[in-house]
Amino acid sequence: NVAYCGHVLDLARRLKCRGVIHLSSVVTFKFDGGAITEESARETEHKDKPFYSGVKIATDEALRDASNGMPVVFVRPGFILGPGHPNVIVGTAAKVFGGWIVLLGNPRQILPVIPRTLVQEALARIVQRESWPHGESILLVDPQSPSKRDFVRASMSELGQGTHLLAMGRWFWWPAALAGEVLARLLGQKH
Repeated sequence: NVAYCGHVLDLARRLKCRGVIHLSSVVTFKFDGGAITEESARETEHKDKPFYSGVKIATDEALRDASNGMPVVFVRPGFILGPGHPNVIVGTAAKVFGGWIVLLGNPRQILPVIPRTLVQEALARIVQRESWPHGESILLVDPQSPSKRDFVRASMSELGQGTHLLAMGRWFWWPAALAGEVLARLLGQKH
């Protein structure tokens, strides 16, 4: 993705495009537990992030650094929902066995979502605008986004994603992460 950014910008320059609209992600904002807004601080360090977040952050920074005067607008949607999505719980929960789903992370955390139709509508509006300020960040999330727990429960009942939910809060994940860190150090995987 990062190497591809330079090619996209070069092509946009050769074609004399007004700018580039980059479909990024809400995961590129720093999350401090509060509400994320378009003015929220951006993550700039992609190392030690989960794969998807790391790629999105690195791609954003590459586009920002290599733009050389080409305006880049960063559209940052929440989790995009629409018909035909193969796995709506990816990154939020994991299917284990016998219809059980394990919710990952804090079950009360808000999961920013947005319908695909609204993302398409927003992109069409951006294209029609007169100006594209470089580095502009446009956040696309439903202000009534559900908690992770409510989202997974709805996907279970409405989409048949599973039959039983196991949701564990910080009381489980912090010790599990600490145990994983200790194990990685003991095995020499982390210094």
